Parts: sequence; structure tokens; C-alpha cells
Amino acid sequence: MSQQHPEQPPGRDAPLEVVLHQERAALGLTRLGLRAVVRRRIVSEVRQVEVTVRREVLEVEHLPLDPSPDGSVRDLPAPGRTTAPLTFLLSEEVPVVSVETRPYERVTVAVETVTESQEVSATVGTEQAELSTDDRLQRLPGRPVR
Repeated sequence: MSQQHPEQPPGRDAPLEVVLHQERAALGLTRLGLRAVVRRRIVSEVRQVEVTVRREVLEVEHLPLDPSPDGSVRDLPAPGRTTAPLTFLLSEEVPVVSVETRPYERVTVAVETVTESQEVSATVGTEQAELSTDDRLQRLPGRPVR
């Protein structure tokens, strides 16, 4: 014996009920970590600078002798006598290169959060009920497919 549905007139079978399900897309965010490495390296370069240097040069100047009124030449050694050679110490400038390390720039690295929109899509399904009687297919009313 069939049960009567409260809204069903007497003498008719109770309607069959089917619960239809619909899928929903759930959205969540996952934070992905990214590791960043900052390296400091030394770059070598050759720099050329022109430097003026000085040095002493010994000049010899030949002058004619001035005889004195009596005809003799002064300040000359006697004939046959030698004098000690004159010695001079000459100097020169030599470029000296030295390299020093000093700070020249401050670099700051900061992390900034950038917000942007991304469009995502997912395929979701909706169940539909169909009734088959006497080789005929009938679509039952339900919620439309979204």
C-alpha cells in the first residue's frame, strides 16, 4: 500500500522525490614562499691616471775664462795637479700607488606586497532528473544549469 502525500488527492500514489545536488566552486588562497638571495661581489677595473713626476738633472755649462789683469787665470789648479771629482746626489719623484677600500653607496632591499586581480575559472556540474516511461524521456522541472 502506498502512502498518501498530504497535498495529494485520495486514490493517487504519492509523488517520488529526488534530491538534486549542485557543485560549488570554493575559492581559497595559498601563500607561496619565494627565497631571494642577495650577493655582493667585487668588480675589478683598471684606472689610468697621468701623474707629473720631477727629477733633477745635472747641467754642465761651459764658460770662457776671464783672465785677470796680469794675464793669469784664477781658480785653476796648477799644471800636472788633479782635483777630486765632484759628486752630486740627484733625486727623482716616483709614483707610488696605494689602494684603499671605502664605503661609497648604501643599498637597501625592501619587501613590498603588490595586490593584483587574477581571473580563475572552474567547471561545476548540476544534477538533473529525468524520467523514462514507455520509451519516452521526460525532463523533470528543476533548477536551471548555471
